[in-house]
Amino acid sequence: MPRAPRLQLTALLLLFGGIAGLAHAQHVLLVQHKGQAHVVRRVDRTFPMVESGGKLVTANSNRFLLQEVEEYLPLFITVRNVLVRSSHVDVMSENATINNRLEFSANFVSAYHVEDVFVVLELTPENGKKGLFIRELGRLQPNEPRSLDLTVSMAHPLGSGTYQLHLFAGGREVLHSQQPFAYREQVLDQMVARRIQGRTDGLPQPLMGPVPEYPPALVPRKLDGHAILRIRILPTGAIVDPEVVSATDPAFGESAAAAFRQWTISCRASRMARPVEVSVDMPVQFLAPR
Repeated sequence: MPRAPRLQLTALLLLFGGIAGLAHAQHVLLVQHKGQAHVVRRVDRTFPMVESGGKLVTANSNRFLLQEVEEYLPLFITVRNVLVRSSHVDVMSENATINNRLEFSANFVSAYHVEDVFVVLELTPENGKKGLFIRELGRLQPNEPRSLDLTVSMAHPLGSGTYQLHLFAGGREVLHSQQPFAYREQVLDQMVARRIQGRTDGLPQPLMGPVPEYPPALVPRKLDGHAILRIRILPTGAIVDPEVVSATDPAFGESAAAAFRQWTISCRASRMARPVEVSVDMPVQFLAPR
């Protein structure tokens, strides 16, 4: 009787960033649909949705491509508890591997409401044959973690290859906490500089940040209100030291300050079209949930 092939189970536990990462850049995800490339606007479970004839339809292909674009969508999502587990089975008698799998899990948190969020996992095994895997994340509610567990079957083991996480909302890539801090700061600086190029002095414009949350403690009272905050905007567009000037209730001031600390602003430009530090008073209106 022929001998059964010898099998050896090999498993490797990887924490995100534990192996070489890929170069970061902003993208849209393209998929082939009816012979043409379309931007993936959302994902239904694992099925890409594209715009065709004025409505969203399921693409009739799973051939994907990440296409670099000029800018990220100015949103930020925190990614926590990331764990990636890679495993495969060695067939010793045939010098091959089977059951090549990669398991990805994480929690995703946004400071604001975000629709049509989906994940793209970009994998490059050690043999260099890149693959893209997508999964719906759906709607993110403010400060409510949403978990994702993704299992990917691969033709080849990941080995010493690389992988990168991409997050999209409505078809545009967003910034997230697994990207290097220095990289995110560089991206925001470039986005701010692009918006103030050629401008003379003008009012600061919001670029990225959460909407101040209506204070939960005031919901039973159904109070409308407002707050005025004095904020210092650095040349990079970051906000520091928000100070409550006035508020119809202290909770409104606290909520506005917490939100503004997370904002990035396209700040004023000097007459030489260079960003400068400014201090401004920012009014915030609160409407009670109806």
